Amino acid sequence: MRRQDKLTEKQRRFVELYESGEAGTMKQAYRMAFDNYTAKDTTISPKASRLMAKKKVRRYQDALRRKASDAMLASLRDDEAPERWRAKFADLLAYARA
Repeated sequence: MRRQDKLTEKQRRFVELYESGEAGTMKQAYRMAFDNYTAKDTTISPKASRLMAKKKVRRYQDALRRKASDAMLASLRDDEAPERWRAKFADLLAYARA
């Protein structure tokens, strides 16, 4: 992997916070990852959007989604998985592949 394709720890954390839902919004994920709680939303929103638009960030986001999708698919194949989770995972899997 080329040096310019590598994410910084903060960029990686931003994507992980956003994808996990821990942060809730892209702005909140940016604030948490970059430890920037005092900046105005008018400053944070464009920064978060620009960061998410970068190809290397998108590639990492896609990789995380594929990993989650594979895990969900594996659990769907497990005969011991409760029925209510099978339906939920099927919906999430369809969303992740869209």
